[in-house]
Amino acid sequence: MKIPMLTGIQQSGFVANIFKQGFLRNVVVLGSGTALAQLLAFLIMPVVTRLYGPSELGVLQIFLLALMLMMPFSHLGYHAAIPLQTSKIRVINLLGLSLGIVVFFGFLSGLVLFFYGAPLFEALDAPEIGGYWYLFVIALVAGGVYEILTSLAVREYRFGDIAKARINQSIVYAAGRVGLGFMAMGAFGLILSVVAGQFAGIYRFLKIIGSEYRSELGSLNRKLMITLAGRYRKFALFNTPSSIIGVFSHWFPTAYVAWQFGSETTGHVSLAFFILVAPMALVGGSVEKGFYAEICKLGKSRGKEINVLMMKIVKYMLLLMVVPIAVTMLWGEQLFSLVFGQQWSVSGEYASIICIMVLFYLCTTPMVTGLVNFIEQQELQLYFDSLNLVLVLLLAWVSISVDASVKQFLLYYALISITIYAVQFVVVFYRYRKLV
Repeated sequence: MKIPMLTGIQQSGFVANIFKQGFLRNVVVLGSGTALAQLLAFLIMPVVTRLYGPSELGVLQIFLLALMLMMPFSHLGYHAAIPLQTSKIRVINLLGLSLGIVVFFGFLSGLVLFFYGAPLFEALDAPEIGGYWYLFVIALVAGGVYEILTSLAVREYRFGDIAKARINQSIVYAAGRVGLGFMAMGAFGLILSVVAGQFAGIYRFLKIIGSEYRSELGSLNRKLMITLAGRYRKFALFNTPSSIIGVFSHWFPTAYVAWQFGSETTGHVSLAFFILVAPMALVGGSVEKGFYAEICKLGKSRGKEINVLMMKIVKYMLLLMVVPIAVTMLWGEQLFSLVFGQQWSVSGEYASIICIMVLFYLCTTPMVTGLVNFIEQQELQLYFDSLNLVLVLLLAWVSISVDASVKQFLLYYALISITIYAVQFVVVFYRYRKLV
C-alpha cells in the first residue's frame, strides 16, 4: 500500500509498515468489535421501539446524559496518562490513583443523590430516575472503572480485549432491553440494562491486571501516587472540565429538547442520535485509541510519520462515511419509518439534518483528542470546548427567543459543531507541528 506524500514529506517504509501492521490492524480490531456491538444494537432497535414508547426512551436518554456529565469527575482524567508510561510501576500507581478517585467520588455521589436525587431529576422532567438513584451511582462507578481499564488495555496494545469487552457490553445491554421490555419493566428495565452492560465490559479487562501486573501490585505507593497526581495535573485541571463541557455540548440537543418539548419529542430526537451519533462516538473512539497508542509508541521525534498517518486517517474516514451520509440526507425519513415503524418517521427527518456533522467529527476529533494528550496541551481542548459551550448556550437563547422549531434548532446546532470541529483541527495540528 503506497501512502500519499504530504508537501515536503517523503514517505518512509517505517510509516507504511506501521499503517499496515500497527495502526490499521488495531483500528480494524477495534472497529470490528465496535461494528459488531453496534450492529447488534441496531438489529434489536425495531424490537425496542415496539416494546418501549418515546417517553421511556426519553427517560433513558436523560439518565445517560446525567451519567456522561458526571463521568469525568469520577476519575479526573488521570487514566489518559497511562499509555504515556514506560514503567509498569508508574502504570500501576496511576491505575491505583484513578481507581481510588472513582471509589471516593462514587461515595460522595451516593450521599448527594440519597438526599437530593428526587428533586434534581424532577427538574430534568424525569422524576422516575430519582427513585433509581442507587443504579445511577453503580453505573457511574462502573463506567469510571471501565474507562480506566480501557486506557490500561490501550497501553498494553490489548485491542482485541477492548473489542471483546464492547461486544460483551452490547450483548448484555441488548438482552436486558429486550428481556426486561417483554416483562413490561419500562424505563427501569432500560436503566438496569445499562448498569448490567457496564459490568460486562469491566470483567474482560480484569484479566489484564491479573496477567500483566500481578507482580507489580505490591509496588503501590501513596507517595508515588501523589507525585504522579502532581506530574499529570493538567490532565485533571483541563481534561475534566473539557470533558464535562464536551459531553454537555454533545448531548445538548437532547437536554434542550427535553426542556422545551417534553419526553416524547426527546424520544424521537434520541433515536436519531442513537443511530447516528452513538456509532460516530464509538468509531471515533476506536480510531482515537489506535491513533493515540501509535503516536505514543512513535514518540515526538517521529513527527513526519505521525503527519502522514494522520492525513491517511482523514482520507479513510471520508471514503468510509460519504455514502451512508448521503443516503441518510436524502432518504432518512423513509428509512426510519421502514425499519423502526411509522411512529418513528420524524426521527428520520431529524437524522437527515444532523448527519453531515458526523462526517466532520470522524475526520477531525479522533486526531485532535490524541494529539492534545500526546503533546500535553489539554488547555487547547478546553478552550474550544468552552467556545462551543458559549455558542450552544447562545443558540438556546436565540431559539427560545424566536420560538424555533426542533428542526431549526438541530440545523443550527449541526452548523456550530461542524465549524468547531474544523477550526480546532487546524489549530491543534498547527500547535503540534510547532512543538515537534
